[in-house]
Amino acid sequence: LPASLGGLFFLKKLVARSNRLATLPSLAGARALEHLDVSSNASLRTLPNDLVVVKTLRELIADGCVCLSSLPEALGEAQDDLKTVRARRCRLTRCPEGVSFAISLETLDLGSNSIAFLPDALGGAQQPSLRVVRVDDNLLRRLPRGLKCAAALEIFDCSSNALRDVAPLVGCGSLVDLNVADNAIAEMPRDLAGGPERARAAHEAKRLGLERARRVMTLFSRAAAESAQDAGGGGGRGGKENNSR
Repeated sequence: LPASLGGLFFLKKLVARSNRLATLPSLAGARALEHLDVSSNASLRTLPNDLVVVKTLRELIADGCVCLSSLPEALGEAQDDLKTVRARRCRLTRCPEGVSFAISLETLDLGSNSIAFLPDALGGAQQPSLRVVRVDDNLLRRLPRGLKCAAALEIFDCSSNALRDVAPLVGCGSLVDLNVADNAIAEMPRDLAGGPERARAAHEAKRLGLERARRVMTLFSRAAAESAQDAGGGGGRGGKENNSR
């Protein structure tokens, strides 16, 4: 691709999948870029490090880049709009630390790589919108502790790794699809997704919410009754005054 491509100031979407690209030009000047798809470029080994300065980036798709050995380490760290990172079937050996600080991240798919560790902060309170994490077919031995705070997580696939437990998932109360097949897990945690304690907390929160709603309705009803009474009283006084005249 020509070096001038990265200087297209108004470029929002770049799709270059299924080619024979070995490198990408600098994208530092593509200040409006939101969507980058370089998937299925079998010769692509790296992405430009200056991709991290593209603040508008929302989606990065690099699936099937079988020679891609790394992603920019600061990817997502200062990119507040980044929602999707996909790099399945590559040669990644690590997940960039910056991804764990992508505050708008919704989907992370790094399945079928050679990743041994995930950033410990991944899924923490700084990522309230994280809904989908796929890290199947890797070399993971443990899950990041940040997942204890991943309250919005709905889909989590960590199958075909070397995990012995999935304890950090105890706080993931929104899970609807969990795949932990083909690991070394001896026992699933009793309090998975919060267990009885989370259920009690949810019940208590619901009860308090209903109580607040009842109080608001009571106050509203009283205010309406007093307003009607005042209106009726005013009408009566007006009638007496008219009669006296």
